[in-house]
Amino acid sequence: MVPRQIFCSGANYRKHVIELTLKQPDPAHAGLASADRAERVAKVMDERAATGKPFAFVKLPSAVTGLYDEIILPQGAKEVDWELEVAVVIGRAGRRIPASEAMSSIADYTIANDITARDRVYRPDMKAIATDWRASKCSATFLPLDP
Repeated sequence: MVPRQIFCSGANYRKHVIELTLKQPDPAHAGLASADRAERVAKVMDERAATGKPFAFVKLPSAVTGLYDEIILPQGAKEVDWELEVAVVIGRAGRRIPASEAMSSIADYTIANDITARDRVYRPDMKAIATDWRASKCSATFLPLDP
């Protein structure tokens, strides 16, 4: 079965986000010392946790592959990373489902590996947008799922 839609919650592990910010060339933090960058990102993470606004992105169904299938790296990708994630399988169509009924839409849980070409996340030629999630996270085989 191939999913029709794949929604991912990103930047939700505070320590990991701070570590990635220090490693990646984010134009928003150009010229800042590492400690200042870490402090700025920590404040953003704390604010997001307090206001309840998650960061979400989509992955293409073509990124899905089997748990033991070979992962094919995009040509020229230099820094490919993985993150183990909990995957929630939604078993019925729905829209604007009240929070009190949301759990009844869940068919199952599984695990997923969210594969990312880290060197393709930030686009220096697109400073206003900065990130390119399609190029960095949506390559074929970049979402191994456990059955």
